[in-house]
Amino acid sequence: METSAKKTGVRLIRGYQKLLSPYKGFSCAHRLLHGSESCSQYVKKTLLEQDLRTAIALSRQRFRDCKRAKIVLHSQTIEEKEKPKKRKKEVEQYYPDNSTNGCFDLADCGCGCLDCGSWGNCDNPLPDCGGCDCGDCDCG
Repeated sequence: METSAKKTGVRLIRGYQKLLSPYKGFSCAHRLLHGSESCSQYVKKTLLEQDLRTAIALSRQRFRDCKRAKIVLHSQTIEEKEKPKKRKKEVEQYYPDNSTNGCFDLADCGCGCLDCGSWGNCDNPLPDCGGCDCGDCDCG
């Protein structure tokens, strides 16, 4: 009975990997965060190498770990989305009179910093940003 259940589980996972996983992008949060094998591959391997009871216990733990990885990845995504808003506030703090002519999006300058030389206004310089040359920025 155990062998039959394990074989059925492996077949179901193979079907999932061939039919459904391609539509999800071939990845699970655990694999993306930790760089290891996907959860489906892990469970399939565990079913082949362990007894059924152990395989089920390890699979449950893996799915809990994957859920935690998803939460971590989601929070990292939110932090990345918040960075431009934070940078905009920093620029507005140094240029409250809008002397940047509205050019405070980092993408406008094609690099990851805004140095005082780019603005022609060294009375209110931004914090040191590692010497990035934003001379292409046309902000007046």
